[in-house]
Amino acid sequence: MNRLVGLFGTSSSGKTVYLVTLFNRLREDPGGEGLALDFKDNMDSYEYLDYLAEGMYVHKEFPHATDQRSIKRVSFEIKGISKDDPDLIETVFTFNTYDFAGETMYEIYSPSKKKGDSSEETFQIKDENLQVEGDESYINVKKSLDELIQNSSSFMFMVDPTPANKFSQDRFIFAVLMEIITVHQNKYKLKPNQKLKNISLAFVLTKTDTYRENRNEQRQLSRLIGLSWNYAKLYFSRERIGTFHISSLGVKPKVEKTPEGYEYQLVPDNINPQGILEPVRFFNKQFQEQGK
Repeated sequence: MNRLVGLFGTSSSGKTVYLVTLFNRLREDPGGEGLALDFKDNMDSYEYLDYLAEGMYVHKEFPHATDQRSIKRVSFEIKGISKDDPDLIETVFTFNTYDFAGETMYEIYSPSKKKGDSSEETFQIKDENLQVEGDESYINVKKSLDELIQNSSSFMFMVDPTPANKFSQDRFIFAVLMEIITVHQNKYKLKPNQKLKNISLAFVLTKTDTYRENRNEQRQLSRLIGLSWNYAKLYFSRERIGTFHISSLGVKPKVEKTPEGYEYQLVPDNINPQGILEPVRFFNKQFQEQGK
């Protein structure tokens, strides 16, 4: 089985900020946690995350909301480094995702969409991986996400604890889960009621610095994405479902207003991520157990 982790989340769930803080954390202290990043075959992903990290850590600017008209593939390997033998390095798994607007992702997997309803025109958006200036190409987003689901062996969902629309977030994650279930049951020739025992899921509650509620992850997931959470327990092995709460910033961001009255968040002077490595350790353990 391959070791690819597909990352999903709705608009403003914290996908991009998480990737940037994870990138910066492991880049600053490679091997310090027994983990390191490897971009040898994905230098465009390195340059993209490096650019966003400079904006956050140097200029104190949040990444702009991802443009609905463009898509950026982000891929990198997580390497495990032995504490006993620093020269012993092995690939733990590969993170694979596409950074594009959560609105676009929701539009594709909206429960109101019917099979075959995704037109080429609707889901063709600009490919931001091209390096040649003036050269433009377009990617069919639905096709790219289908391939991500088909090729990944595990999945990570970013869950916003304070979503603009709780129902929409739940229905979106549910739609993606059902796509994963259908694709992988067909892939492994399973019956419709059989569990996917070899696929790991991580549900990550983001922005937990912004609220003071009970941080029991399973209770929060049941409240926020009850439909998705129930189906995850029904179709996947309990021991392969991980739940986490993280704060990519480590502190509640200050909010200011423009002269026009619009609110915006400020990046804190001291970014101190909390819990961002826990999902990585979870997948590390899952893949190690599968390899035994």
